[in-house]
Amino acid sequence: MKEDKEFEDFVRGRLEGEFAGEPPRLDAIIHAASEAAASRAASRRSRMRIWGALLAAASLAVILSASVATLQTGPSPSDDTIAEVIDLLRSEGDGNSVSDGTSAVDRLLAWQDAPYEQAISGLQTEN
Repeated sequence: MKEDKEFEDFVRGRLEGEFAGEPPRLDAIIHAASEAAASRAASRRSRMRIWGALLAAASLAVILSASVATLQTGPSPSDDTIAEVIDLLRSEGDGNSVSDGTSAVDRLLAWQDAPYEQAISGLQTEN
């Protein structure tokens, strides 16, 4: 036990006596770690700037392409063209067409009401 006590006193004396503060190597490690953290933060900021700029450019490109597309739409079809399309849709081989004097709106309404009129005409002939 006496040997153990002497050994413990020796170890305690060595540990408490030589290390008054931080060892010089620990200071170098802390300095290197802080420099590495600062460089990582700078790298992260530069990447965020690049990605932010690319995202802003892509958003601007989408907005400009949408606005240009709305400006470059072709001329709207004339009433005569619409009337011709409606006549093509209405003609099912039976020769039913609205006279040329009616407007495109009237032709469209006549085409939409045609199935209803056919159903009603069938009911009137049965009575």
